[in-house]
Amino acid sequence: MLINIIIFILIIAILKYSEIGLALIVIIPLIKKLEIFANCAFGVDLSLLFMLVTIVSFLIHYSQNVKSIFIKKKCLIEKKHLILFLLFTLTLSLSYFYTKSSWYGSEKLLKFIFFNGFFFISGIVIFQIPRNIFRFSYILLFVVFLISIADSYLILKYIFSGRFIESLITRFTITGENPIGLSRVMGLGIIFGLILLDESNKKLIKIGIMLALLPIIFSMLATNTRTAVIILFFIVLIYIIFFSRLKIGMKFIQLISIIAIIVVMIYVLPQSLTSRYVTIFNPRQFNIPPNISEAMGLGVRLYYCRQIIEYFINNPLRIMFGTGIGNFSSFFGVDTMAYPHNIFMEILYEQGIVGLSIFIIGIILIIKEISRKFHSINEGLKSIFIIFLFSFIYFFIHAQINGDIPGNRFVWLFWGGIIGIISFTKHERIDS
Repeated sequence: MLINIIIFILIIAILKYSEIGLALIVIIPLIKKLEIFANCAFGVDLSLLFMLVTIVSFLIHYSQNVKSIFIKKKCLIEKKHLILFLLFTLTLSLSYFYTKSSWYGSEKLLKFIFFNGFFFISGIVIFQIPRNIFRFSYILLFVVFLISIADSYLILKYIFSGRFIESLITRFTITGENPIGLSRVMGLGIIFGLILLDESNKKLIKIGIMLALLPIIFSMLATNTRTAVIILFFIVLIYIIFFSRLKIGMKFIQLISIIAIIVVMIYVLPQSLTSRYVTIFNPRQFNIPPNISEAMGLGVRLYYCRQIIEYFINNPLRIMFGTGIGNFSSFFGVDTMAYPHNIFMEILYEQGIVGLSIFIIGIILIIKEISRKFHSINEGLKSIFIIFLFSFIYFFIHAQINGDIPGNRFVWLFWGGIIGIISFTKHERIDS
């Protein structure tokens, strides 16, 4: 009963503030299979429920804003990216007509339009309003913190209960599901927390964020997900060196403190929950074996890339338009979810050079927009813009080693968010 009341309150909040829905959609997949949610919301999938409510809220508040993008001349930036997105969606749609994987292909196409499409468009529109950006950012950090608290509590309770079997438990998540999703979201929480900590001038907020980051880091490390930790460390390193406003000495102290916290937490966690980090530099990770059964880690990704290249060498006429959406699963003789764990190779194999070219043009365009407009971003929004920028980079790097196109939907969310902030800055200057 209490859970249903909370869900009802959240629905009311989302109907008033669409950005709350966007923040909750990020974390709902991590917790919706918990037992406490088993019989709530009349059995409706929580991800679908919150997504539909957020879409309704968006249509109520922002439908006119979407129309204005195609009407007003000053909306040139948004228009260019939306046209490219629509062209890319068209290539995905047309490729359905020649795929051999009709079931997975249709599922993949619908998910991309429904999730990625909405995230991209809503990101462009909603994040042109500064208060929406800040509301989204702090709510996202808060809910990630709550999940990390619950996750950390369960880890410690399980370890000290005497029922923890190291030989069996090698990766821990709050629901026992795939740990990659949890590690990604915890990493996102760390990016948000670290940059907000750096930019805040209020002592109490700084202390609060520092305390919130501890369980988030702990929860992420317990997933034993190597790639997420490596990518996050790379992102944090780049931010501290090139973007942090701290003096050089403080930057060094901050970096050493982060490393020390990670080392201590790895030492505290059972060895089985940190065993995968030891194998990061194992040479076998980079080997491309003769068959997939012998591959491990990065070797699996490299094996898939080699298979795609060999396919086009043997079938050069297919390279222009690809083999059809979802058709990578044909490598395994099945019509179910299968992908090469690299977004570029996935698009090349399924939509060919045409689809890949549109995607690359979009990436080049957003890079050019960032490089041109970065220094003109409103100072009050600069820290949030940096958060969105690093979040986009974080998920974009993830897309090179994990997930299929619709599974990497947060790339499109922060891609749209970056466009939204740049557009706000441009419109603000024009109007003034």
